[in-house]
Amino acid sequence: MIDPDLYLDNAMAMAPFTSSVLGATVMVFALNDSLSKSEIALKRTVIAFFLLNAVNAVFIYLYEFLPEWYVPLSPLGFLAFVCYIIAFYGIICMLTRLDEAERFSPMHLIAPLLMTAVLGGLQLAMPTDIGVKFITNHEAEIPAPYLFYKHFFLLHRLLELFFILGYTLAMGFRLHKYHRKAKSSDSLIVNADYWITRMFIFAICTLASSAIFISLPRKDFGTSLWTLLAVFSILALHSELVYHVLMRKQRPYLLNAQQPVRRQYRGELSRRRLENYFRHKKPYLDSSFKITDLVEVMDVNRTIVSSFINKTYGMNFNRFVNRWRLEEVTFLKGLAYNAGKRIDQLVKQAGFSDVKHYRRALNQQTAESEAALSVSEATADSKEEGGVDG
Repeated sequence: MIDPDLYLDNAMAMAPFTSSVLGATVMVFALNDSLSKSEIALKRTVIAFFLLNAVNAVFIYLYEFLPEWYVPLSPLGFLAFVCYIIAFYGIICMLTRLDEAERFSPMHLIAPLLMTAVLGGLQLAMPTDIGVKFITNHEAEIPAPYLFYKHFFLLHRLLELFFILGYTLAMGFRLHKYHRKAKSSDSLIVNADYWITRMFIFAICTLASSAIFISLPRKDFGTSLWTLLAVFSILALHSELVYHVLMRKQRPYLLNAQQPVRRQYRGELSRRRLENYFRHKKPYLDSSFKITDLVEVMDVNRTIVSSFINKTYGMNFNRFVNRWRLEEVTFLKGLAYNAGKRIDQLVKQAGFSDVKHYRRALNQQTAESEAALSVSEATADSKEEGGVDG
């Protein structure tokens, strides 16, 4: 017969793990759909966040159900928990960038690594059975030579609490600065992204509940309100994060109208790279697609992009984009399920804002084709006449 309490305990422990694995998997597949280096960096950080969350869920499970495994591995559990907090702080920084030059420093990891080394050294001095005895029953009598384990366990929790409070304050200050900047008169973005603040609130609930319920009696693990709050907050946080990152709801950074950001571009532009991007990603399907969007994706200066298209294809950016849209209209017309659709429906699917713009682009391309054909025929006739005279 299944013990209902044990089943509930396992379900509570595994829900965050399952959610984390699913979130990481979705983000891994979404990497190929990234439009810029900054988006790739964000998604990689989100993947790390989910994986660390999954590891934390495993350690909580070990703490509750397999303490003999948890005790020798507890320093690694501390490292995973702290890195989880740091990863979330990194995500908040990426989503609230006040300047494009901002980068998240790996120096955040130095203190956790040093503290983990110290905790690992202390753990080696503690027999596993003594640690298990204390974890399963905090009131248990510990032999005098090993009383320091109580202090070690308290130090473990205090260090986690220190990082929770420190990074929570840092995130709160960051969000306050972000919202104040977004509402300032010199910002080009009036409305801030309030879903980021919702995520922050869910994170606070998660961290606070995690810090509290790990000290609860083991029998109350699956039914405690703190456990329920932590699980709900984790699932809500994961849902918000995955949805908004996939939908690209984040802003690249807050621009200042009076002091525009200077940028150093590092990308390289080639015909193959440009055409592969248009062929596979089809950015032209968005009627609002602009050269600045292409600059962000290619990571190349706007002047270089414009000059490259002019020299390589003999046309400006708008005509180049419209050429792809015209090809898309031709492709859509050939699909069986589009039979009977009006032309205005097809041209909008292809990225044109309306039929008027489509016809203008089509007439322009037809005129250019006829002109090129006339030049080609004239050249051929000239060669034939030259051959006859000879």
